[in-house]
Amino acid sequence: MQHPNLPAWQFVVQALNDFAQTLPPSVRSAFEAHANQHVQHLSTVVLAPPPVPAEAPAGAEMPRAEMQH
Repeated sequence: MQHPNLPAWQFVVQALNDFAQTLPPSVRSAFEAHANQHVQHLSTVVLAPPPVPAEAPAGAEMPRAEMQH
């Protein structure tokens, strides 16, 4: 399991690889496939650009509920 764009998560990936080596071969491939899905998910969630906030139209008032915070 490797993901070049996730250097901060590399220690987690390495730990998963180390753990996978302790599993019986019959379980190892399923574990690695499942762990890879999580790594891919992290790469899309963690590295995805932040959503662009929608700008309020000029002169729009802030809703009362938000003003009270």
